Amino acid sequence: MQYFVMNKQDRDCQFMNGTPNPTYTKVYPNQDFTPSGYWFWLKSATAHGFDVKAFDQNYVYIRLTELTRTDYSRFKRFVHDLPITERCVPTNVEV
Repeated sequence: MQYFVMNKQDRDCQFMNGTPNPTYTKVYPNQDFTPSGYWFWLKSATAHGFDVKAFDQNYVYIRLTELTRTDYSRFKRFVHDLPITERCVPTNVEV
């Protein structure tokens, strides 16, 4: 999860700057290390473009994404949350 979102004390007042999209996050529930939940990835300060990711104790999933960046009401919702990575990755693995 640390790869995807900033910690609670930083995410309300900071964003991840980048090209082509800076990333603003809103996490629910708004706490660190919660066993499950979801978050919004807003792709601009005015929320043009967004993704919704979900997580449980095992995986991080993509839940939905915008259909067009000019219409907030149009989005693609997956029938089932699509797993994109494991929730936790061991840090002591040698490659």
